[in-house]
Amino acid sequence: MHRKHAILLLSSYGIDYLNSFLKQFDNELSKKYFDFYIHIDNKTYEDIKNGEKILYNVSNIIFCQHLYNSKRFSPEMSKAEFALLRAAFINKQYDYYHLCSDSCYICHPIDVFLNFFDNTNDNFLNYFRSFYNEETQKYYYKGSQWWSFHNDLVKKIIPLEYKFNSEYVNDLYLQLQVCPMHSKGAIDEYSFQNLIIYEICNNDPQLIKENRINTTRLHYVIFTNGIAQTLTFKYISDINVFKESMFVRKIDYKNPDSYKALKFIKNQ
Repeated sequence: MHRKHAILLLSSYGIDYLNSFLKQFDNELSKKYFDFYIHIDNKTYEDIKNGEKILYNVSNIIFCQHLYNSKRFSPEMSKAEFALLRAAFINKQYDYYHLCSDSCYICHPIDVFLNFFDNTNDNFLNYFRSFYNEETQKYYYKGSQWWSFHNDLVKKIIPLEYKFNSEYVNDLYLQLQVCPMHSKGAIDEYSFQNLIIYEICNNDPQLIKENRINTTRLHYVIFTNGIAQTLTFKYISDINVFKESMFVRKIDYKNPDSYKALKFIKNQ
């Protein structure tokens, strides 16, 4: 018996990308232990409205349809993420909740993924100190948008939704607009980090430890000059990096080399 997992999926690239993502869970083991909460936005919404369908027989799928225009760098992106987390928590409390987009793929066989999370209670939230705000007199933390949370932490996050949306999304987004280092204001890389560090852990190293906040980035992505790159063979230089990750980002179903690289990683 394995733990149960909720995949919280931001889908905006179209039904073909969504189907490509779901294909990896079209097996009996996945159907027992994974449910999907999908925020439909932009192109995917139009595809489904025009009659395009999900092709793969996966487990339970719940749509959070077009609640926000979750454009990159916008406050709505973070609000959509929280809405997915809330929907999963209210419907059925899971052992783990994983935020993904439809270009994320599990980079191990499903049984390896399940075994990893059967043997940890950590919350995987990548973050580092980013900038100091003179007005609030505190540092703000930035990190990977993508995370994996244990249910024990999610129980503490859910009651903070109003504070999250107001203080850690809307207000912080406005602060980022006037910060010269962060002109684009990637609020989705700040919102959960600062909510958890300040509201749940009180910026106290001991509380961070007690809440099992692990800064390991389980969603591996390759950056070149600050831009996330589609995974292909030319970027696979250290296979151990992928062995230590659970997800890899930027798989393009249209690119055969991208799939070949993913298959190579899974077989190592």
